[in-house]
Amino acid sequence: MVKNEKVAFYNFVVKAYRYMVYHIWWRRKLVILERPMSGPSDDDQVKYGDILLQPLHGDDSSTIIKKYFAQKEKLFLSRLQNKNILGWGVFKGDQPIGYLWAATTSYFEPALRYTILVTNKEAYMFDGVVYPEFRKGKLAVYCNCCAWEELLQLGNTTAVALVNQENRRAMLFHHLLKYVERFQEVNAPLLFGKPLKATLKNYDENRLSRKSFLKKK
Repeated sequence: MVKNEKVAFYNFVVKAYRYMVYHIWWRRKLVILERPMSGPSDDDQVKYGDILLQPLHGDDSSTIIKKYFAQKEKLFLSRLQNKNILGWGVFKGDQPIGYLWAATTSYFEPALRYTILVTNKEAYMFDGVVYPEFRKGKLAVYCNCCAWEELLQLGNTTAVALVNQENRRAMLFHHLLKYVERFQEVNAPLLFGKPLKATLKNYDENRLSRKSFLKKK
């Protein structure tokens, strides 16, 4: 076998292995994070004064969702069947530019086949999106703080998040939001792209050096 053929064979083996890892069996590792809730700063309120969070859990939620989030209508309306789930649409004028959700009770994540345990005065923040063309500055941080402001009024004081530790962008965002680790990790395996039941594992503070930069205060 000549050198070029050996290289081609090696590349084929590597590609086949990667396909097997990512498409047949893969284990995602997600860390549970937390932080005290706080409202937006005065500076951010001025900077993002034209941004409005419209509750999707209000009396006119169905109308708003059908008009502005039609592609997500079935999913969003199904979530609102649970009175402990709150959602917000993010608007710039009349234009929807994102959304985010929170659960004030334990929440089942179907993509992980795992239930996030939410205790008294906590809120699990999930499915937060700012559309790509508007991802500038600290807009996503501001949106979270606005949602927390309402959650604080409802008696919730701690925000909880679940983040894939391989997703550096998401980890950096939660670092910017001053989340810290709870020293709990969710192992979520996939088989042929389908989620198997995830499991929770506690870990030692010394393991923070593995990939994370979110220090427990």
